[in-house]
Amino acid sequence: MKIEPYNIVGDVSLDIRDSELLNHLGDPERQSTNSVGLLEFDFGSRVFRFDSTGTLNEVTIESEVIEVEGVAIPFKYLASHINAEDEGAFVKYGFIVSPAFGMAFDPEHSPWVTVLTKTGLAAWETV
Repeated sequence: MKIEPYNIVGDVSLDIRDSELLNHLGDPERQSTNSVGLLEFDFGSRVFRFDSTGTLNEVTIESEVIEVEGVAIPFKYLASHINAEDEGAFVKYGFIVSPAFGMAFDPEHSPWVTVLTKTGLAAWETV
């Protein structure tokens, strides 16, 4: 899956509003509100999370290979790549969070990666 940090994940802009996403992708398989109050649209291999104003916070994707900045990174090498390339990376609740690449992931839950918006990153920094 191609990621442009803070801009695009796959074929979806990270500036998309909740109603625009539904127009673009159709109805999700499931829709719910998670424990932190984000509205989730679950499309199976992609879960989009919006705040109460319809602003996208994050997208969790299932992808064995992440392409970022022209480099294809297999999930099994993602942690070492982040540690080598992002001095600002940090760990929260077992997740490696990369501000430089706009993503968070749990190395134990392959191949799921959460792509962050700037609002989403701020939330990870404050939990």
